[in-house]
Amino acid sequence: MPHGCPKVRKRRNTIRAYRGDLAVFGKYMETEKKDIKPAFSKPEIKNNKKEVPLAIYREQFAAIDPKERAEILNLRYEGDTFYLRLLNTDYRIHWPDGRIESDDPGAVVFGYGNGETLLLRYLMFGQVLPYTGQYKTFRELPWGEVYIKPYTGRCITRLAFKGGMNPELFGRAAELLGGRQVPHGDAGYEFDYTGEYRLQAFVWQGDEEFPPSSQILFSDNFAAGFAAEDSVVAAEALVTAISRKMDELKRQQA
Repeated sequence: MPHGCPKVRKRRNTIRAYRGDLAVFGKYMETEKKDIKPAFSKPEIKNNKKEVPLAIYREQFAAIDPKERAEILNLRYEGDTFYLRLLNTDYRIHWPDGRIESDDPGAVVFGYGNGETLLLRYLMFGQVLPYTGQYKTFRELPWGEVYIKPYTGRCITRLAFKGGMNPELFGRAAELLGGRQVPHGDAGYEFDYTGEYRLQAFVWQGDEEFPPSSQILFSDNFAAGFAAEDSVVAAEALVTAISRKMDELKRQQA
């Protein structure tokens, strides 16, 4: 059925009216006010990638009690090494030097500016909190409004113009990352981030009337378990991982 058909145009316009607006996206995405208070106070606006080098995080990491943090995060810790799974990839993080290893040379934390910092900050500051099955947009997270501009550029726009240009290839890449299909967007998937934390990513293909677009949702425990900047980096890691898998699949097709 051609895109110009009134039925198709109406469907697309209805879908686009809901993009980015969780309040009207349907009962599936409705969220409830929880009595859990955010674990973090109002953030200072700064670029951690530039202002807090990885070396400084490694110094802070060396000062933690590794057994206590492993117990808090419900992680395996043996031989001065944390074992952690993130986005369908297993990592070994060594204490006290903060060295990170994986059997997957293409793992998302390598060759990505915030990747290693992402894991170290989780081991230092992360929490284990229950996931109730509800999801939130980034704007609904504590202080999400403060970070909405960098989040949109680093995550939403990138995902739209990568996945939205080819939803079929996006879906194949998502499944390689352990994604489970969900009935939203032209292609939508749910991902295990780490532990009980989940992310959902949807893309809508562009056409002659609309550019491609996307949405990312966070399981409700992100609201109390992660600082706003860490939530940005979590979504950015997902988009980076999807983008790499899509490029890998394209190379295999060439």
